Amino acid sequence: MLTILFKILGILGILLLVLLGIALTVILLVLFFPLCYKASGQKSADEMRFSVKVRWLFGLVRIFYDYPQPGKLLAKVLFFTVYDSSNERKEKKNVSTGKSSKKAVVPPTTEIPQEAVPSASDSQPSVKEPIPEQKSTKERGFFNKIRYTVGKICDKIKHILNNITFYKDLWNDPETRGLLRHAGNRIGHILKSLRPRKLELTARIGTGSPDTTGYLYGIYGMILPQLGKDICITPDFEQAILEGNFKTSGHFTLACVLFHTICLLMDKRLKLLQHKIRQFQNKEKE
Repeated sequence: MLTILFKILGILGILLLVLLGIALTVILLVLFFPLCYKASGQKSADEMRFSVKVRWLFGLVRIFYDYPQPGKLLAKVLFFTVYDSSNERKEKKNVSTGKSSKKAVVPPTTEIPQEAVPSASDSQPSVKEPIPEQKSTKERGFFNKIRYTVGKICDKIKHILNNITFYKDLWNDPETRGLLRHAGNRIGHILKSLRPRKLELTARIGTGSPDTTGYLYGIYGMILPQLGKDICITPDFEQAILEGNFKTSGHFTLACVLFHTICLLMDKRLKLLQHKIRQFQNKEKE
């Protein structure tokens, strides 16, 4: 009897180990398998096109997005379509056309003797005159919303100005300065992992003002050695224009983004900053 029980427990233990191994493998794949993306676009005087392709897990998961309007977002897992934005638009159109195609039921009319029908000279046409009160109420409501929004913004500005000393001391606090440096480093690592590994850009840019275009082209010349040979910008000193095309590709892992995000959120200085702000807000309410 005990041998049978031990065999059953052994089988259950092996099954649990297999399930744990599968779960651990899936977690590692999700975190450390690179997510590859490609993007391309074209801008001309008539139109603008933009497309993005994302591939993950050897192409088992694929996401496509195309612009211009209305745009199309498509997500596939293996050979199955998980999401297709064009299908939603078709369903909405079908629903709207179905509602509009319903014919109104006309009740049966009874014949009225011709003598009972009043003549055109006797009947006076009823003309619907616009009610000015409705227009005035709509305009009042619109202007009241604007006044309310502007009033809220002014109240927030007054609140900040009245408590400027607190925010100034908080900004100059060494703990806050250290937190800002830490946040800058973490965000920099995240952006570095997300940055494209390859970028090709050809553009023709003009602001409509020769001096402003010259300033921008001078800045481009200063940072050109860092951009690389695949980026070419041609200035146009005669007209305001923005035309060109680009291609970019890169990859990143979710583990890198999650690691730096968690490190930033777990910083004690961030919790201390939130605690100080809450204490100050509670004092104001009192």
